[in-house]
Amino acid sequence: MGFVSCLAYGGDVPAAEARRRFNLSFLRALQSFCLAAVFLFQGFVADKSSGESPGSADPLVQAQIENQKAQARYYSRQSDRRGFWRSLREFGWPVGLIAVGVAAIVAVGLNQRANLRSRSDTEFYETIKLFSQKDNPPSRLMAAGALAQMAVRKKRFYECAFDELSLGLLSESQSKVQDAIGLAIGRLVRKNPKNSLPKLDAINRALKLSLSESLYRFFLARGGAPPDLISENDWIEAEKLTNFDKPALKSLFESLPKDRVERILNDARKMGCGGKGEPVQEDGAGLALANAAEQLRLNVKSISESLIYLNQGSANSFRWTFSSRGNAPGAFFSTFLAGGEFRNLRSWRICRAVLRGANLASANLGRASLLEVDLSNADLSYAKLSFVRCKGTKLTGAILRHVDLSGAVIQDTDLSGADLSGAIFRNTAIAPAAFQGTEWWKADFRRQLKLLKMVYASLKKELPDLEHLYVRGEIHQSVLDFIGKITEERL
Repeated sequence: MGFVSCLAYGGDVPAAEARRRFNLSFLRALQSFCLAAVFLFQGFVADKSSGESPGSADPLVQAQIENQKAQARYYSRQSDRRGFWRSLREFGWPVGLIAVGVAAIVAVGLNQRANLRSRSDTEFYETIKLFSQKDNPPSRLMAAGALAQMAVRKKRFYECAFDELSLGLLSESQSKVQDAIGLAIGRLVRKNPKNSLPKLDAINRALKLSLSESLYRFFLARGGAPPDLISENDWIEAEKLTNFDKPALKSLFESLPKDRVERILNDARKMGCGGKGEPVQEDGAGLALANAAEQLRLNVKSISESLIYLNQGSANSFRWTFSSRGNAPGAFFSTFLAGGEFRNLRSWRICRAVLRGANLASANLGRASLLEVDLSNADLSYAKLSFVRCKGTKLTGAILRHVDLSGAVIQDTDLSGADLSGAIFRNTAIAPAAFQGTEWWKADFRRQLKLLKMVYASLKKELPDLEHLYVRGEIHQSVLDFIGKITEERL
């Protein structure tokens, strides 16, 4: 055929071949374009049919779809109603295993805790039994420390341990055991000073009564009878045994109730003392007196420590820093605190307490109430007594150097022999007669010249030679300036 074609075109073979190839290419291109157009049209038709809603395309199909959806919702609700038990049957065994394991662990833990608690309770009560063996001092000594350790570790043991140790201290006669009990109580005081303070106050009154009875028995054993027949030597011997001065012992002796006195006398008669008070068992009475005094001294020390720890805790607390009302004021009533050390008794109410020889240097007693308190020979140097109320208080021989008495109300107070060097008087309500028997010219009256004027007018005859006082530096500058001003006015 190619040959015939060539003949038809006059034998020009290359030109015919070129036309043929061109025609083939054109046909192929046309075929490809047609195929592409067909595919594009089919895609457009498919997109349009898919974009149309089923309802508009085929209502029967739409109805079938809606029916299927309704059936699916129905069966879903039915499966939800009975799905818990079905799910529990199908998938509950892992959850059950986990729950059983957790319950077993909790049960073991609770059982272990109960066993430990029962064991600690048994040990605690066994220690109490050991502490109660009066005929075995070494056991009591070790048991005292064990009780304190248990009470510090377990809060539920605190009250019982404190009571047992306190009662043991009241009846203990061995000095070493007394020291051990005192150390144990000190640990409990350090642990909870707020709760220990009322207990120590109550114990103080019991020990005070015990010392009064021991003192009466001691005098009775030495042949002395009620206060009129007690010799001075007996008082001196009692001071040596107790390390308390005669006024403190005398206050204890006079505070003994009458029923206690009658009981002591009856006991003495039964023991063969007769009615005249012949000496009976003087050595035993002296030893009992010394032990009673030492027990009371340990109690006073514990009260001092409790107040120190309590004030430290209050000072470090957030509430105390921003509110002075956070700490309720305390009170001492008929408490024997001779020789104690105190630093903060602000707003405290102290009534008929004995604080002879107490260390109150730099203490804060602001706004405190002191009613018939014995502060003789107490060290109050640099103490703050601003707005304090003193009535019937004894300050004989007290050290009041540079004490702040601003706004204080002092009534019926004995200041004889007190050291008033640099004592600050400012708006202080005090009668000039209260300075009788004091070196009032050493006090600081710069802020209350009216009081100085009244004191000078009342007690100027007691003023020593001014030149001698000035040379020795024993007169305050405010008093010296006042006297100089008065002298100039007279001249």
